[in-house]
Amino acid sequence: MFNPRKIFGEQYFKGGLANYNDYLRDHRFPKVADALVRVFDLRGKSVLDCGCAVPYLVDELRKRGVDAHGFDISDYCKRRAIAEGLTFFIQADARFIPFRSRSFYLVIASELVEHIPAEFEDLLLRELARVSARFLLIRTPFWRDDCDRDCTHVNIHPHMYWITKIEQLGFRHSDDLFEEYATIGEREFSMFFDEFLVFERVM
Repeated sequence: MFNPRKIFGEQYFKGGLANYNDYLRDHRFPKVADALVRVFDLRGKSVLDCGCAVPYLVDELRKRGVDAHGFDISDYCKRRAIAEGLTFFIQADARFIPFRSRSFYLVIASELVEHIPAEFEDLLLRELARVSARFLLIRTPFWRDDCDRDCTHVNIHPHMYWITKIEQLGFRHSDDLFEEYATIGEREFSMFFDEFLVFERVM
């Protein structure tokens, strides 16, 4: 039985099960926040970071005048957020997002969908689409990498797979926003927020 609250505990983040040793504030978080604010014109707008782990990106966005919120299923991340005074974070399951429909201008799902077993994939995507009023940014690996040691990466597909699935939910992939964000990312934070897709609501 899939139990994400049990899977993504302290052992996952600190015990070598993920592709990093603990989840720490990185110098690239401010750069990612700057890029998001610029590309999506986020000042004064609402953002939801789904499966955010410790909500460092949420914190950086809020410093820039964005009404940003985040959630994660992990007890460990919740404890870390409380200990570090990072508010605007709740503990929740991405398959059952506890917010009203279309309540966020931009919804971010970075390194989330690959962790969700195939039987819950459609449920997850519907929830991500449901809470987005305008934009949806998804970051996920598009192919299996021999260097990837994360055994919870169970749902990996090429980018066109995800584009097809999400466009069926009333969105279209935005090539222009993708190019703008990719250009900044390649220059400012290469290998961080790579392999991403940008969607805009059309229905």
